Amino acid sequence: MLIIRNFILAFVLAYSTASVAKELKTKDIDAIFSEFDGNVPGCSVTVSQNGKTTFDKGFGLSNLEYGIPITSDNRFLIGSTSKQFTAYSIALLVQKGKIKLSDSLWKFFPKFPDYAQSILVSDLIHHTSGIRDIDHLTYLGGFGESIDYTDSDAMSFLVRQEALNFNPGTDYMYSNSNYFLLAKIIEVVTNKSFREFTTENIFEPLGMHHSYFNDDHTEVIKLRASGYWPSDKGYALAFNTMDIVGASGLYTTNKDLQIWFSNFMEEPLGSDSKSLFQELVKVGRYRNNERLHYAYGLEVDRFNGLYRVHHGGGDAGYRAMSMMFPEEKTAFSILCNNGYVNTMNLAQKLTKVIFSVREESTLSVNKYTPVNPKEIVNLLGDYWSDALKQKVSLIEDDGTVFYQINSRSKHVLYRIDDLTNSFNVYLSNGVPTHIIPNSEDTITVMTMRHGLKQSVKYEKISRSVKSLSSNISGKYYSLELDSYYQLAATRSGLILHMAGSGPHKLTTVKKGVFTDEYGQIVITFDSHGDFLLSSSRAKNIAFKQVGT
Repeated sequence: MLIIRNFILAFVLAYSTASVAKELKTKDIDAIFSEFDGNVPGCSVTVSQNGKTTFDKGFGLSNLEYGIPITSDNRFLIGSTSKQFTAYSIALLVQKGKIKLSDSLWKFFPKFPDYAQSILVSDLIHHTSGIRDIDHLTYLGGFGESIDYTDSDAMSFLVRQEALNFNPGTDYMYSNSNYFLLAKIIEVVTNKSFREFTTENIFEPLGMHHSYFNDDHTEVIKLRASGYWPSDKGYALAFNTMDIVGASGLYTTNKDLQIWFSNFMEEPLGSDSKSLFQELVKVGRYRNNERLHYAYGLEVDRFNGLYRVHHGGGDAGYRAMSMMFPEEKTAFSILCNNGYVNTMNLAQKLTKVIFSVREESTLSVNKYTPVNPKEIVNLLGDYWSDALKQKVSLIEDDGTVFYQINSRSKHVLYRIDDLTNSFNVYLSNGVPTHIIPNSEDTITVMTMRHGLKQSVKYEKISRSVKSLSSNISGKYYSLELDSYYQLAATRSGLILHMAGSGPHKLTTVKKGVFTDEYGQIVITFDSHGDFLLSSSRAKNIAFKQVGT
């Protein structure tokens, strides 16, 4: 266990100590989370500096039925914030010689198709495997949020996939399948359940007695904060019905996470743990050696010049964020039981308070002028990218021009004064996105994607309504999803019926291409009357017409 403890201790002390954050202004932190004052689900917020807790407070209620306030003792499901613990487990087994980063997925699971021989353990860690996301596959395959499914269900879906999103090591696409498979590899290698392994090798040695990976969603969990979604009636209970762990599944408390942070930042180092720490924050690389931003279940970047290591998560009415600033020996965690909370936005506001940083968004936006809709009338409309299978829109609403990614997300468009033919928007992650019109029919969108600059061309979608061919109405089957879809061409558009959700109204993007209101489903027909189904993390799933 000393090796494990030393490994965790290494996370931050391998870095030289930089300036320490100023004394916290608790009133400013209270103001950030004031929206959760009262009888609403909210957040537990804890900040540590130099190994000491300097802020610890709950906002809102852990349970609406009984009016119980949130505290740092409450257990929250932290979603993908769990991934750093899965990656840590892999790093430990690599150190012990039980696993190699160059081992193939096929070595552990030979029932996968041949492509698994090209997928390495390192690809799973850094999301460069190309494996379709299990959450998207189960949703598209008819497993709604209220349907129970297990490890075996998830593995059955993955083994049936005949193709990948891209060739391993050539691109990045975040996929929960990767960390589910890492957990399963750990079980194969250790002959223990993932819950047993992490409890014995992480949580118990560190004294994180209120943390564990929950592989039984029916289990009673003491001091659990109930998860909620906003609803027409106020809030509705959210239920986790999955028993799969690795990508998510960790229940923990803010007090336990401070133990995790403290062991990273304050204890003495050992030489072995130092090398493991360096591995833990080492970002991945493509096969061509190009650098990514994603390390071992952690994102590594800079914010306002501060080196930070972080990861967010969300699941079943919960949202979470862990964020560490190793050079400043400062860390915080935000655990929420409101499924619509933007924890990254809250984390960035909290960071600015901790380090007394002026509001970056105000400084940036003041450089630019909101676009006058009369000046870009010809640019307004919907645009489509074949490469990303994504629709974006430039719309006018009450005299303001917005860049809209889907019907739920829109951002004010600003003109860059010194580049009159360019525009800026600021997405929820604070990253500026540049929009450059090439003509009245195309735009180029430039942004940072996975730590790398990305330039994507979008073509304008014709607003003309064309009648749908009745030939596309019928019953379709996908072997990869083991699921039937029913399509119906109607006067109001194409209607998709699928198990577990819907019906979904699809609109025409261009000839043979249809998408839903939220851009979550894209259908592309071929010349034979069959189609490929895509979501943002599961591309080109084959469907064949099997009846009317």
